[in-house]
Amino acid sequence: MQPSLKTILFIALLSIAAPAAAQEATTQAAQQTAEANKNNTAYVLKPEGCDFQITLPGEPYNTRRCDPENPDNCSRIITYTKTFGLDATVNFQVSCNPADPDTFGKFSTDVMNTTLLAMLGTDKLEEMKSDVYETEHFKQAMMVGTSKIADNDRLYTAQLWIGHNSIFTVEGEVIGFAGEEADRMFAEVISSARPVDEAALKAPEKTAADKDEEKPADKDEDKDEEKAEEKAEPAPAADQKKP
Repeated sequence: MQPSLKTILFIALLSIAAPAAAQEATTQAAQQTAEANKNNTAYVLKPEGCDFQITLPGEPYNTRRCDPENPDNCSRIITYTKTFGLDATVNFQVSCNPADPDTFGKFSTDVMNTTLLAMLGTDKLEEMKSDVYETEHFKQAMMVGTSKIADNDRLYTAQLWIGHNSIFTVEGEVIGFAGEEADRMFAEVISSARPVDEAALKAPEKTAADKDEEKPADKDEDKDEEKAEEKAEPAPAADQKKP
């Protein structure tokens, strides 16, 4: 008996908190990407300047999402949709926005969980689970849950990745009855989200000005100060002659 898609995603969620499991998932995702590339079906989405990437089953299209309260505040959303007959629809929405180096430290566990809920919007999920995983190179949060849309089952998942240079989000949903093909595709896409190069995900080098501020005092300057202190000290009293 094959595990359900929901079970697969809940297991993937638990792996966030386990570095070894997360590394294994990253390796597996890379293997899946290579296999898909052989068949010329995969589209590796790696936005310019983004610390993260994801592999989609085909080429996505771009849409614009604007803040309802501030229509001028819009962002680029990359979307991929696939239907499986009349049974199911699979949707993915991906975004990557540049971030200041200071942003990394501001995303605490509470802030990341709040951001995930904001991504969900007004929708409510049943059996919702979330977790956060953090390294010195990146932070990752994931949420999985179920709901109903017009009497159709819906499985929703959201991922939030924070790097030193960018913020990466992935939203995915399956609406309707997901058969084996839809289950496999959805799980593979979700598990393929990962750092572009984990070794390269490090805090940017400090500027010359920053380095100058931290530069220790020059040795010659230290010697000059020591000489000045010696001159300022009073001379010792002359030794008295013995009677």
